[in-house]
Amino acid sequence: MEPNQGVPRWLAGLASAFLIAGPFGAFGCHGTVAGSGDTSADGPVGDPGTEPGDAPGGDGDDAPAPGDGETPAPGDDSPAPEGGDVDEFDGSQLDAAWSVLRPELVDIAVGDGELSITPNQYSVWFNDEAGSLIHKNVTGNFKATTLVRARRASNPSEPVGPWYQFGGLLALDPTTRLHNYVFIVVGDRGEYLAVETKSTRDSDSDVQGPAWPSGDAELRLCRLGSQFLLYKRAVGERAWTEAVRYARPDLPNTLQVGPLAYAYTSRPDLRASFAWVSIAPAADEGDCTAPD
Repeated sequence: MEPNQGVPRWLAGLASAFLIAGPFGAFGCHGTVAGSGDTSADGPVGDPGTEPGDAPGGDGDDAPAPGDGETPAPGDDSPAPEGGDVDEFDGSQLDAAWSVLRPELVDIAVGDGELSITPNQYSVWFNDEAGSLIHKNVTGNFKATTLVRARRASNPSEPVGPWYQFGGLLALDPTTRLHNYVFIVVGDRGEYLAVETKSTRDSDSDVQGPAWPSGDAELRLCRLGSQFLLYKRAVGERAWTEAVRYARPDLPNTLQVGPLAYAYTSRPDLRASFAWVSIAPAADEGDCTAPD
């Protein structure tokens, strides 16, 4: 998601620091329509540098050449999980249960049974910079799951191309001005396709980005107390592969959770399409790895 050292500084955008209040309570998802309660404030200009895993194949995996990712044929979607709070995007607009952070950074559309998020300008979640997020307030232990396709907006039959453009799931602490969150996303890392994971603590990001064979994936972000377990699988598969787990005892009981897309480029060409998003309670690791 982040650039390697040597990327021109003119690519850097404005950081976003923000303070957002939301209702707290027992496990559940609460939200308001975009603009009804989200606030943001501009911060200093970001200057991202190299993070662990930024180099191609940073975890030791071989990275495929750009454009080598396979694009699965349409119609092979997994069904949405049963139980919990599931949005299959059957309508023509985003449900009012969702809120949108920094909506000016993306174009959002709902239709044909999917949510599409298309970045319209430079944006990034890294260190002291923040992008857009569609979210609900979620309290307690949970598992958030989605099926997302990161494709070129100019040619949706092709996986997204360079540079550093992703779609996936993020869980954000809304109570602090410094950025604190975890995420899992799929997309392009500049020289190869990847499923990238990140834990950002007080605007300091730790990143892993092993190669992935396409721009499509099913992703899961599971919280068990202070532990966050992140999973990935190919579209249509049942078994989950653990991507990483993070210990984040600093994060509060209620987080803002949901889908995101961003493009670390002034010329974005990404449409992240979400077939569904599910947020359900989780009691243990068995719930986190359940096929659903």
